[in-house]
Amino acid sequence: MQEKALLGKNVIVVGAAGGTGSGFAKYFADQGANILCNDVGYAMMEEGGDFDVTKPGPEEADRITREIIERGGAAEADYNDASTWDGAKNIVEHCVRRFGSVDVVIHASVVSRLGMIDELTEENWHLIIRQNLDTNFFMTRHSLPYMKEQNFGRHIFIGSATIRDMWCGANFAAATGGRYSFMRDLACEVKHYNITANAIQPYTQTKTGQRPDGQKMLERRAIALDIPLNKDFNYTLLPPGETNAPLGAYLCTDEGRVFNGQYFDNNLGRICIWNPPMENRYIFKDIEKDGYWTVEELKKMMPAALLPAAAKLFYERT
Repeated sequence: MQEKALLGKNVIVVGAAGGTGSGFAKYFADQGANILCNDVGYAMMEEGGDFDVTKPGPEEADRITREIIERGGAAEADYNDASTWDGAKNIVEHCVRRFGSVDVVIHASVVSRLGMIDELTEENWHLIIRQNLDTNFFMTRHSLPYMKEQNFGRHIFIGSATIRDMWCGANFAAATGGRYSFMRDLACEVKHYNITANAIQPYTQTKTGQRPDGQKMLERRAIALDIPLNKDFNYTLLPPGETNAPLGAYLCTDEGRVFNGQYFDNNLGRICIWNPPMENRYIFKDIEKDGYWTVEELKKMMPAALLPAAAKLFYERT
């Protein structure tokens, strides 16, 4: 019989009923972990296909908890809102009260609102930062004291391709970019406590992946950037959320401690690790001898010396 990699570990999955979150919750339970299934249970919007944050409910957290228990796992539902200070605190305390500790936090909750920068409202900007980035901070802030005291902890953040490039969703891009930088800072701060923080960018089905607003955005992008739109793409053929969970489970083991502050991309069996922004190419001038750069000098030097090393935009045509 295969050994269960996470036997006895106590895990909070924030957004446990979502496409990626549910995959982690079920797989981690299969690996012997006790799962606190946190999901505020937002209803889907009738138009737009994203979550309506004004309509929470217990049904989704109850559903994923029931599924885990039926599979023979240990789980309990939690309905607190992790995007608030007190809500996140209640989630962590619920896990400690029910299972005795908090060993792992899976940051899998996602809410998005699409729109070009000059179309975004103040409300939708703050909404996305709060629902995504604030949630990451609050859950980390309240779980860290427990993890430090027990000298063990793991944080897994769900990443997004929007960390590199986004079109028609600057609010979500800002939140995911902030999540990456937050993860890197956390990794530096906690490395001496046997605590790690890593991120996984999934390529899987999600609840919001087929939203009507998303299809409209793809059509607008194709027209604006003159790129083909694959209308025959079958979203249901994407792999389920569980396909990301083995990598997450490994990172939560003792052996997985060797990775900290890393960003992984998991795509159809291809796991790659990304580098943070790093120095690529430079020009140099001896300022003590020749003074600082002038605009005229840079006009001559920059195109030839640095333009070949400039990072292309994801949607930039060659």
